[in-house]
Amino acid sequence: MVRIRGVAALLAPLLLISCAQQDWPADTPGLVPIAVTADPVTLDPARPTAPRFGRLEYLGGVTLRAPSVRFGGWSGLALRPDGQGLVAVSDRGWWLEGVLQRDEAGRLVGIGAAHLGPLLSRNGAVMSLAFRDAEEVVLLPDGAALVAFETRGRIWRYETVGGRAAAQLQVPGATEVTSNRGLEAMARLTDGRLVLVMETSGQGWVGGEGDWQPFRYTAADGHAVSGATALPDGDLMVIERGFGPLSLWSIRLVRVAAAALSAGAEVRGEELALLHHPLAIDNIEAAVAWRAPTGETRLLLLSDDNYQRVWQRTQLLEFRLLQDPAQ
Repeated sequence: MVRIRGVAALLAPLLLISCAQQDWPADTPGLVPIAVTADPVTLDPARPTAPRFGRLEYLGGVTLRAPSVRFGGWSGLALRPDGQGLVAVSDRGWWLEGVLQRDEAGRLVGIGAAHLGPLLSRNGAVMSLAFRDAEEVVLLPDGAALVAFETRGRIWRYETVGGRAAAQLQVPGATEVTSNRGLEAMARLTDGRLVLVMETSGQGWVGGEGDWQPFRYTAADGHAVSGATALPDGDLMVIERGFGPLSLWSIRLVRVAAAALSAGAEVRGEELALLHHPLAIDNIEAAVAWRAPTGETRLLLLSDDNYQRVWQRTQLLEFRLLQDPAQ
């Protein structure tokens, strides 16, 4: 999670106050229906008919809004096996569950059947703000979810979305960080191994409970890790994020070969795409990849608006991964 300060930080509370009356008590159990509206995103206003960005082809996307102060800050994203059911977590400890909506041409137009609810602790309580900074979510084959928390670093297993935490995974080193620069990326590779990466240090681990292998990830200059997802071919895709007062957001998407993730490895990846100003890109923190029925690899990117709705947006963007650089 990265925080933006200045005028936006001063204006944001005014917007939150205006929305507060449309919310429900924070201790409301389970998931509550919420209406999510969507507006289309033209990623490159100067070249709306040129959707190619590096190895990615833009298929369309939306800006999402909802009448709740709790909607936003999305930092982790996963899809159900059907490729339509969506699960997200926020850095203020909220679940979002819904279904991707598409038009007759198959273009992404929004999220339907949306529900919002708090991430609960192992005793079923709503956590205090200091403990609920969720950064990633991974859905397991048995239907359970793993959620990685950045501050008070830990990984909790949830048997159901909206239920109480059932267990905690032990990751020596990863769960000892208490700052806002802890666990930022988590993905489950197709071979079953989990990959974890810290935001600033690039310290990473690959494996599973009782068999974690440390490695070091090096991001491009001016960038830091903000998320990751497994690719259907077995490799890993890492999100690297940069920010500058003039350039604004810079999002670098990087492929890492699964074979490169081993004990003591110094890891750098292959750049797939670099998205930055003047593109209409926001603070991308979450991604999920899957194989479409056509056999192609699809990718969804989700942004964290830091609850600065005057200044930032919640974007859900869809791409096709091109296998051939000349494609």
